[in-house]
Amino acid sequence: MTIDSVLVDVELLSPDRLVRYLARRVRREFVERLAEAWIQCAKDAYPEQSVATVEDAGAGLAVVVAPEHPNGSRLWGVHSIREVG
Repeated sequence: MTIDSVLVDVELLSPDRLVRYLARRVRREFVERLAEAWIQCAKDAYPEQSVATVEDAGAGLAVVVAPEHPNGSRLWGVHSIREVG
């Protein structure tokens, strides 16, 4: 049996914002690509230039790596999630 989608809770915290999406059904590939993107962010000094947006249009989510926060903080780049569609 192949599992094509899973339910996930996503929470990201930046210096000025908390974003939480609960029980979102996403494609399994989205979770795998998101994990790869976060690992790449940890390795790269400027992930906002090298890590692509990870999106699942069906779930209405896209994870974007943004430049560091104006106060100079950086945690794998400042990630944001936006609703798509």
